[in-house]
Amino acid sequence: MEIQIIETKDGLKTFSLDNVFFHSKYSPVKEAERFVEAATLPYTPKLIFLIEPGFAYCHEFFKKKFNGCELAAIRLIDSNLFVSANKSDYEINYDKIINFRNYLVNTFGEEKLLGSAIFIWPAAQNIFNEKVQKILLEYKEALNQSKTLLVTRQFFEKKWLLNSCNFILHTKKTARVNTKISCPLVICASGPSLEPCLKSLEKNQNKVFIISLSSSLKALLDHKIIPDAVMTTDGGYWAGEHLKALKAYKEIPIICSSESYVPKKLLAQNPILTIEYDDSSSFISNEILKKSCITGYKALRNPTVSGTALYFADNICDSQIYFLGLDLHEQPGLQHTKPNELEINNSLKDNRLKNSLTRNCTSMFNTQSLRIYEEWFSSLEYKKNIIRVMDLQFKRNSLGNINEISSSDFDKRICALDKTNKQFFVFNERSFTNTKAVFDYIIKQLESEKWQHQIFPADFISFSSDKERLNAKICKLIEKIGKFKNAAE
Repeated sequence: MEIQIIETKDGLKTFSLDNVFFHSKYSPVKEAERFVEAATLPYTPKLIFLIEPGFAYCHEFFKKKFNGCELAAIRLIDSNLFVSANKSDYEINYDKIINFRNYLVNTFGEEKLLGSAIFIWPAAQNIFNEKVQKILLEYKEALNQSKTLLVTRQFFEKKWLLNSCNFILHTKKTARVNTKISCPLVICASGPSLEPCLKSLEKNQNKVFIISLSSSLKALLDHKIIPDAVMTTDGGYWAGEHLKALKAYKEIPIICSSESYVPKKLLAQNPILTIEYDDSSSFISNEILKKSCITGYKALRNPTVSGTALYFADNICDSQIYFLGLDLHEQPGLQHTKPNELEINNSLKDNRLKNSLTRNCTSMFNTQSLRIYEEWFSSLEYKKNIIRVMDLQFKRNSLGNINEISSSDFDKRICALDKTNKQFFVFNERSFTNTKAVFDYIIKQLESEKWQHQIFPADFISFSSDKERLNAKICKLIEKIGKFKNAAE
């Protein structure tokens, strides 16, 4: 596509693409002003996306009209000709982004996106119509995902805070990785493709470092595989069901954030390796850990524990990382390797009319969450040491740059390894001398707008926010924190 720049009648610049002009040849500034005047919204946006503005003549008018909002230019033309005219807060080269929806959510966050608006420069609509329609669709998907994330946060933020309170009240022993792990590291998820690897893992478990994601723990222990650590990140009560089997294995460290739901008994008996999410939205749990003198490993908050586990493993391991049971797609029948704690619990209610087949039928179809997890793994950069073990009979997808081998290849590789010394952890007993002061700090901070906004995000971005209702929620939460404080005395 040929770009030709010419001078306008009022001494500015315009350009044409294949003889179609992008701005007025007479007064592009007046054209931009009229464009912004015609842009109407029922709210004042925090962020405006403008699809291919070319020269940034309308940006100052947007900022003036919408009270200094941020501007993001979505570029469809990869050219340095417009850099000197750049007045945007963000420059987005659309063609260089693999997954635009995920990029929007990860870059701007759900609150800013839900307070945003998008406009299309008229010439971009005419010249790049197909690409523009695709951007609008992905923007709409990003908004829908942001709504889901916000609802999830509104539901879980309070739970995460209470989980953090339980964490600092009951955690007695902490764990740290003593040295970089030099042997291969194996992460076990609970997809059906885990099953063919279990016998080999049982025979060779003394040659590799094994991290069991909580949902796979029951299956590993049933095959006499003792993981070196168990990871859980879910903040909900039912996540704790997967950890029940650890009651008989008090020496196995639990890798978790303070926000994760871990039963009190396990916090008290098992060593805890703490992870801290390295993002601005995790400031509350990170501040609580700091006040409690607990140092955590930086970790990635991810929609799935598998993503967090991979990020963590890559930081502590210098060798190959094998991922087992990472299906991320629907499978015929059960969607996990048996036995599974939740499946065992659910099966107790089975009868002739509502049996396991009817109960598991809906999980045989790909869900939105699985698609999000799959897309995240597919967008990872290539790393030769990350390998998914996946037999053809279970394969329903590919994960972008992640290498794959069969379970038989996995068996050959780990059989050829030497035994390894597994003294990778250092354990320390915790001091509880400042625990009461930590709860005083939490109660004090709950009076601040910053903490209130974080814990009740939907109440703050709603246009019809009920201040009295919000205050009642805060008072109720402070009352709960007070009970933790009393228990610490």
